[in-house]
Amino acid sequence: MDRVPDRWCLARKVSGSSQGVEIDAMKTNHKFIDLDQSTLKAAGTDGASLGEGLAAEFTATVTTRDVDRDKDILEPSGAVLDQKMPLLWQHDATQPIGKYAGTVEHDSERVVAKFQVADTPLGRDATALMKLGVLRVSHGFRALDFEPRKDGGFHFKRFEIIECSLVSIPANEQAQILSLTTKSFESAPIRAWAENIRTKAM
Repeated sequence: MDRVPDRWCLARKVSGSSQGVEIDAMKTNHKFIDLDQSTLKAAGTDGASLGEGLAAEFTATVTTRDVDRDKDILEPSGAVLDQKMPLLWQHDATQPIGKYAGTVEHDSERVVAKFQVADTPLGRDATALMKLGVLRVSHGFRALDFEPRKDGGFHFKRFEIIECSLVSIPANEQAQILSLTTKSFESAPIRAWAENIRTKAM
């Protein structure tokens, strides 16, 4: 075995030298809203109801059962998610930009989760880049049960996801950002006003 896949990844797709696996997401959707009842109703929670300290909230497919670019397969049914894991910038543990906010879907085909981005300079920049569609999602994990594949790579049957990251270069082409909610209004009075309109329109 030429590598031991038991460390969370450090952008292995760029350097080709770090140990672990990187699972990715690609596509972003961005909702724009106008200040009228019908649009606010259609936009749902877009910006108006994001809590204090948050720049954005998004859902993403964290992993799927597809063979990734490293020829690895990760079984979604074997994924164990750390309920307190951080959302990092480019797998850098010194640059947290948010947190995991819950699992949306977890079955044999994929894991979908919700994340919150902090309203910090880096968090706001990351949100702007998500709007442009230039960031994707990856995760770092600790292997619990795996075996080598005859075609190369590894088959991970059980693994613990210990961090998720917004990254530039993905490994799993099927993982995607599914929705993006951003803070549309800056001042507290305007956010409260918009939320009031949105609630009445529902």
